[in-house]
Amino acid sequence: MEWLNLHTSTLDSPEVIGAEPVDRATWLFLLRYCIAQENGGRIANCADWGDRKWQQLVRVTLAEVKKPSELWRFEGNDIAVNFYPVQRQREIEAKRKAGRDTVAKRWESRSAQATAPADSSATSSADSSSKRSADTEGEGEGERKDKGKGKEMRPDAPALALSGEPAPEKKVPAKDPTQLRVEALMRRRPTTPLSPAEAKAYKAALPAILAMQEADWQAMQAFYAAPQSETFTRKDLLTLLNNWNGEVDRARNWKPKAGDEFGSVRAAGWGKEIKIDRSQANSAEPVPFG
Repeated sequence: MEWLNLHTSTLDSPEVIGAEPVDRATWLFLLRYCIAQENGGRIANCADWGDRKWQQLVRVTLAEVKKPSELWRFEGNDIAVNFYPVQRQREIEAKRKAGRDTVAKRWESRSAQATAPADSSATSSADSSSKRSADTEGEGEGERKDKGKGKEMRPDAPALALSGEPAPEKKVPAKDPTQLRVEALMRRRPTTPLSPAEAKAYKAALPAILAMQEADWQAMQAFYAAPQSETFTRKDLLTLLNNWNGEVDRARNWKPKAGDEFGSVRAAGWGKEIKIDRSQANSAEPVPFG
């Protein structure tokens, strides 16, 4: 799910009203993580997570989660978050299933039409041939010639492609350098077009992307080039675009576990090694690339 809808009765509940401001913020970010995962309001096997993992994945600290609260609770190794919209999740899952079933039925219908018995086609062809023979029976040679007049192919008519010729290739719209730089984070081929959902998400995130400093770009490239087990970065382009600002913040705050203070890593898709000075990650002045 992409939206967090809270009813006013939830915000006016004794649990929310009686909580401290920090606890309310912690609860909201726990809800946000659960909704993105669609886990029913339960974060499984998280009791042994370290403080860094809590900050990177859920954007809360370990101390904030460990604090007793009426808005969430530990159940064994799991955390159960109160007021999670379980019914809304079920509705979305039902709509997705209905969509998949509709597509499956449509393809089954097409497959059945394509594999229809060949004898029905042969019978239809024979009937058509017999009808044409009956229509032309008794006509003289001149009458048949007259009926064919005016049916010659027009000179400007488009020529049909031969069966052995390959179909013309679809041209991919040209991509600007900014889009190519974003896609390089996910190692996307320049010739791969955006899906409709990706194009919509890219258009929505474009103002934030264009406002980035060069130091932020370098931080993102290093962040996405680092091991996944260390950074827990997004795994597809659509999710990255939908969470762009959050990923930039995570890239700014990230520090490698090993290496010197600059975090020497190879930037994804850029073919050169970058030395990233983390002290300049939040500077207003851009750092030249490469």
